[in-house]
Amino acid sequence: MSPLQIVIWLSIGIIMGWFARNLVKKRGFGLTGDVIIGIIGAFLGNLIIGENLAKGLTGYILDSLIGAFVLLVIFKIIRKS
Repeated sequence: MSPLQIVIWLSIGIIMGWFARNLVKKRGFGLTGDVIIGIIGAFLGNLIIGENLAKGLTGYILDSLIGAFVLLVIFKIIRKS
């Protein structure tokens, strides 16, 4: 990955963390926590899905959204118990 791709990936992760928070009924971990979860989710989404779903910017966005959403749902389940 080039430095530009990493910056794009982190930026999309931040935005998708906020967006995933809204999908999970605004029960996130505050703005900072959701940004961190978005970045981690982007990383996990990219590892799990890879480039099989889509390539380029669309792939980054979909991977990040799916990864952040799954991570927030897992944290929400853990938080309830």
